[in-house]
Amino acid sequence: MAEPSEDAVLKRAKELWQEAGYTDGVEARSVSDLGGPLPRARVLLTPMRLQEFIQQARNELRQKGVGFA
Repeated sequence: MAEPSEDAVLKRAKELWQEAGYTDGVEARSVSDLGGPLPRARVLLTPMRLQEFIQQARNELRQKGVGFA
């Protein structure tokens, strides 16, 4: 069975971690607008969590047969 391309896997992994509220970098936030409720904090990805998202994306793409090179 063919493997999905790395580009397709990484693209889907990024979608997954963004949907889950993670970020892969520092986000600039304005502190001047603190009048309302604060948005949900985004969690920085750890290397282990990143690998979990990549594996999940790879498994999804294998099942769907999408993104094969």
